[in-house]
Amino acid sequence: MTRKKSEFLCCVTRLKESCAPGFERAYRLLLKFKKDITSIAQDEQKYSAKHVEDLRLLLGRIIGTCSAIVSLYYEE
Repeated sequence: MTRKKSEFLCCVTRLKESCAPGFERAYRLLLKFKKDITSIAQDEQKYSAKHVEDLRLLLGRIIGTCSAIVSLYYEE
């Protein structure tokens, strides 16, 4: 089974490898997101509407930060 990388994952990988300015903050947020998702997967009692909304907001911050870095770092 072949696993395709998503556009977002490719973007994150390129930003990390290029040591793009400001990416360290987005990467820390991404690690927090991964930790929170893993926590829910391991203990379903932690699943709540508030927790899911917090994860959605965190993911939005990550995507927004990465998009801003790409715009500034690669397109200017």
